[in-house]
Amino acid sequence: MKYEVNFIADKKLVIIKNMGGLNFAKANQYSIEARKLADLNNCNKYLFDHTDTAFEFGTYRLHTDGAALENFGFKNSDRVAIIISSESDRHLLNNNKVFNSAKWCKLKYFDFFKEAENWLAKDNDDDSDEEVLKK
Repeated sequence: MKYEVNFIADKKLVIIKNMGGLNFAKANQYSIEARKLADLNNCNKYLFDHTDTAFEFGTYRLHTDGAALENFGFKNSDRVAIIISSESDRHLLNNNKVFNSAKWCKLKYFDFFKEAENWLAKDNDDDSDEEVLKK
C-alpha cells in the first residue's frame, strides 16, 4: 500500500501520490490523511497524482466522481485536480456515465502535473468549463 501525502505550504496544496495498485482501503487511508493534513493547514486544494497507479480494471475504479469523493470525506467546495496520463485511461473516464453526472464544478482531470498545479493555483470559481478532461 504505497502512497505519499504531502502539504506544499507555499501553494496551500495537498498532494496525494499513489504508486502501484489501488483499492478501497488504500484510497480511504490516503483520503483520511489528506483531509487531516488539509484541515491542519486550512487548505481545500488537492492534487491526486495517479501517474504511477496500476489500473487493473481501468480508471472507472478510481474514487473520482463527486459522490465517491464525498463518501471519502471531501466536500464539493474542495478544489480537486487528478492527473491521469494514460490515453486509454482518459478514454474510459470520458465515457463513464457516473462521472459525467457528477455535480462537482471544481474537479478536473489533467495529463501533466504542472497543468494541474496551475489550475489549482487559481482562486476564482470562473473556470467551470464544460470540458472535463484537459487535452
